[in-house]
Amino acid sequence: MNKEFLKSECETLRGLLELKNDKYGDSFYKSLDKHGNSAFLVRAEDKMARMENLFKMNDNGTDDESLEDTVRDLAGYCVLYLTYKKERSLN
Repeated sequence: MNKEFLKSECETLRGLLELKNDKYGDSFYKSLDKHGNSAFLVRAEDKMARMENLFKMNDNGTDDESLEDTVRDLAGYCVLYLTYKKERSLN
């Protein structure tokens, strides 16, 4: 494993999470507050279905969402879920 690449990818993901959070205004946390853990499962399943279709088509995606984007989004939802649980346990 290339540790520098790992660090770079984590920084890219962090930047993406901050950008989307600013753009959508904590919508993921709000969904979890309103619907519970099922909100995380639904969003993760949507991304998994998108990845499955891209794999089946041997496709890297479209202009609006590549396979790489989809994988990052799924990773982002996982990180957001972990931070949500930690933050809520402190309150």
